[in-house]
Amino acid sequence: MTASPIMTKWTIFEPGEPRFRSEGHQALAPEPSYEDLRAILDPLFDNQWWEHVWVRGGKAAQLLIGASATKWPISMFVDESGMLKQLPRNEAVSWVLYPGLIAGRAVVFHRRVWF
Repeated sequence: MTASPIMTKWTIFEPGEPRFRSEGHQALAPEPSYEDLRAILDPLFDNQWWEHVWVRGGKAAQLLIGASATKWPISMFVDESGMLKQLPRNEAVSWVLYPGLIAGRAVVFHRRVWF
């Protein structure tokens, strides 16, 4: 039996923006396939390489996306070569890496989607 899809929300954080640029949502399987994620992420990253980053702590998740972060870890995706491309630092999400640097766009899903 196939599990019912879950309405899944994500938030797009842009460098230089005080909070976020936009949000989206789509029904996804409880454990989405790589192809499901590519259908969402490839257009958001201009069909460039993206990579997964865990947002582990509940407090970090809640500070990042608010009260909807009831379970953790949650999934964040970033431009894999943002630093090499010299994209601007994304202050809104870089602090999640303790310490770290995320350059360019970040897409934060409001639940775990990377298995």
